Amino acid sequence: MVLLAIALGLFMASLDSTIVGACLRSIVQDLGHQDLVPGSVPHLFGRKWVFILALGLFEVGSLVCAVAPSMVILILGRAVAGLGGGGIFTMSYVIIADIVSARNRGKYQTLVSIVYGGASVVAPLLGGLFSDYTTWRWAFYVNLPLGFIAVTGAVLCMNFPSPSGSFMDKVKRIDVLDVFFLFTCVAMLIAALELGGSTYAWSSAPIIGLLFGFIVLFICFIYVELRIAAEPVIPASLFVNSSVPAILLSAFCLGAYFFAGLYYIALFYQVVNGDTATLAGVKAIPFVVGLVALSVTTGVLVSRTGRYKIFFYIGAGLSVIGIGLTASLNKDSLLVEKILYLFIFGLGAGVMTSVRMLAIQFSVPTEMIAIGSAVTQTMGTLGGSVGVAISGTIFNNIISTRASSLPVLAQSISELKEAGYGIDATQVLQLSKLLTTTPPFVSNGTIANAELIGIFGEAFKTAYFTLEVYPIVILVMTLFIVEFNYVKK
Repeated sequence: MVLLAIALGLFMASLDSTIVGACLRSIVQDLGHQDLVPGSVPHLFGRKWVFILALGLFEVGSLVCAVAPSMVILILGRAVAGLGGGGIFTMSYVIIADIVSARNRGKYQTLVSIVYGGASVVAPLLGGLFSDYTTWRWAFYVNLPLGFIAVTGAVLCMNFPSPSGSFMDKVKRIDVLDVFFLFTCVAMLIAALELGGSTYAWSSAPIIGLLFGFIVLFICFIYVELRIAAEPVIPASLFVNSSVPAILLSAFCLGAYFFAGLYYIALFYQVVNGDTATLAGVKAIPFVVGLVALSVTTGVLVSRTGRYKIFFYIGAGLSVIGIGLTASLNKDSLLVEKILYLFIFGLGAGVMTSVRMLAIQFSVPTEMIAIGSAVTQTMGTLGGSVGVAISGTIFNNIISTRASSLPVLAQSISELKEAGYGIDATQVLQLSKLLTTTPPFVSNGTIANAELIGIFGEAFKTAYFTLEVYPIVILVMTLFIVEFNYVKK
């Protein structure tokens, strides 16, 4: 029953992380255009109640999103749900590590891969159906009954000992200041990356201010972590060997290319092929199949052999190949090419998804497993945010520059703005729909849309090729990973 509660929690969080992407276009049209769990929290308050709190936050956030009357409320709800979802993922790894021996941990952590893979197959289909035929709000309502079952199972069946001490004493040990500095500095970096070169020039005061603020707050975070915090988010004692920083940086890079790669694949199918959100979700299934297949296989093989370093090489190598092949896709690519390339990309991501968490748990002392797992999960999430922001900056800069050099497309955008549509070339999905609407909003809409698809292809290829940097960094980091064979111990 404990594993069932974990599975339901993971299914909800996985469903939410992918279903919203399929609905994003409708959300933006209707309303307008982190997960972080400090590793000390499970240690202070106990696994059971932190897991239940994460489920509760996720449910509250989903409900707020479902009834959101404005984009501001939706963002607030997503922030709450994101905090809960991150806690669900982190605590699932921690609980499995607590109840399963090191030798069998890989087998049981394949549960995460199977549930994530199943949710990733279902989510794009549900998200597309909600977006195309009902309302995107059901993407959030669907979490409520599942969450109720998961919370009930956790309350009734999770029997972990409660750490000693009063609730207020435990709360006082949480250092809010370092969490604040970490959140704020990362938010400033992402904002600078997303706005620079598109909304503002890189040399403008807002961008320089954001980058300067990021540097200052990051220094403050490091100072608080090392000198002030009693229970730091990333304690220095975690770095007991060269493997830990190498694995954490690898987790960051995995998040960067994983989330950015998925986002632009969905965009590719909808813009270049003119697919609905539902069909775009269906066409992404080869990636998920590859992800689940090698994630499960990797977990089983690590459990049997106790070897895991080799899988960093395999996963990163397959990712380099998969990203390169996927970047070569265009409107004339054959169906077999699209299936095969995404499948290979999924294989690489699957290996990395499984091995990074097993490796960190094998590389730190037993008492640091919860903190190590939490930090690894957080690094993946931060990597995803930064990776999407960097790719988005590259993509938007190419689109903006090229659009202004194409007279038909530039004229069509100007006509739309004069008609009251506040849109630019970087809003590719919305712009493409307006250019092809019948009756037409602009003259020469068909020609303008063909030009838009052409420059989208250029931007897609360039932005996707830049993702190659991340698995290459993982290959380099693997040289510093020392393998600890827990099976033989």
